[in-house]
Amino acid sequence: MRSLHCRLEAYGTATIFGKEYKNKNDVRHMKIEKMVVDFNVDKSRFKIRDAINHSNIIGEAMNRFLNNNSEEIIAEMKPAANSAIAKYFKNLLNKAFSKLPLKTWLPDA
Repeated sequence: MRSLHCRLEAYGTATIFGKEYKNKNDVRHMKIEKMVVDFNVDKSRFKIRDAINHSNIIGEAMNRFLNNNSEEIIAEMKPAANSAIAKYFKNLLNKAFSKLPLKTWLPDA
């Protein structure tokens, strides 16, 4: 059994595009139609551990490869990660917004 530990120092931005709608009770809510996420990683550290054979030569070689090439690996994964993060938070926020009337969190709206 193997486990991957990853330590990242990251920051990002999210741009949200949404519109107002009224529910069946004529209460105004917000719905996110599109979310664009972009993140950058300052530092990263990967460590694969083999629970059975702790001093695994292949595992150590993999750790060196991941850490020596982390910038390229993260750059390759970034578009898919941005998309997955945006999809997750879009769904999460739409669930929350469907329960919160617009006037609750934007009183002047």
